[in-house]
Amino acid sequence: MVYDATSEDFETVVLERSFERPVLVDFWAPWCGPCRAMAPLIERLSAELADRIDVVKLDTDAHPELASRFGIRGIPNLKIFRDGKIVGEQVGAVGYRELVEFVERHAPSEATLLVERARALLAAGDREQARGLLERAVELAPGHGPARLELARLAVAEGDREAYQRHRDAVAPAADEAERIANLEALLELREVCETRGGMAATRREVADEPTDPDPWYAHGACLAAEGEFEAALEAFMAAIERTTRPHDTPAHRALLALFTELGPGHPLAETYKRRLQIYL
Repeated sequence: MVYDATSEDFETVVLERSFERPVLVDFWAPWCGPCRAMAPLIERLSAELADRIDVVKLDTDAHPELASRFGIRGIPNLKIFRDGKIVGEQVGAVGYRELVEFVERHAPSEATLLVERARALLAAGDREQARGLLERAVELAPGHGPARLELARLAVAEGDREAYQRHRDAVAPAADEAERIANLEALLELREVCETRGGMAATRREVADEPTDPDPWYAHGACLAAEGEFEAALEAFMAAIERTTRPHDTPAHRALLALFTELGPGHPLAETYKRRLQIYL
């Protein structure tokens, strides 16, 4: 339920309450069309995230002193309060998905906190404890994209296609992580290529025996990618492309693009090899 605050109870329902849990305040006015358009979204947010955050509305026309106190110069204006302070702000009308993301950044769910802990464990090499936290996260939120993404990555690293498909299918197609999870199938296929070709040592020998042939370079890149050695894998795929007459849409070209997606926008390795690919093509 959205609570309508006033100057008389703002200190209690927002500032004092924010020491117990986050409070989202929607600063609005009756004449504001975008504010009225967002009202049903604010109501929905209040109902769906009631376990995580309080939602309060404040009419800036009726209570201009509070609008002035908190620097409201344009509406709709959303502010999240924690421990008596503003920790997040969103100015202007946004869609429901953006609203949820805004709250998630400043009032993360238990599932999100579990994923953050799991990622730290994965970085430290503790795969099994991380898996336990991720599985707990999807128990709490079955469609949680970040948790499913990390579990899908674990499945790919272990060559477990069934587990990978289970995590892929549990994520809504519109979720931010859906494309990256789908992209992991290409990495799973690279692991299968590596196994078919006899593994890392065998493909390394193939490259040494036939250095001008693109196929051994591709197979060796597949093994490197399967082991998470992405820089060496990118180099091997580029070597395969540079030894191919028509490199567009070859297995090595597709593998290179899959690694770009996995590394993510702006990653230094991805940017370096994108430039090399563009120059060559």
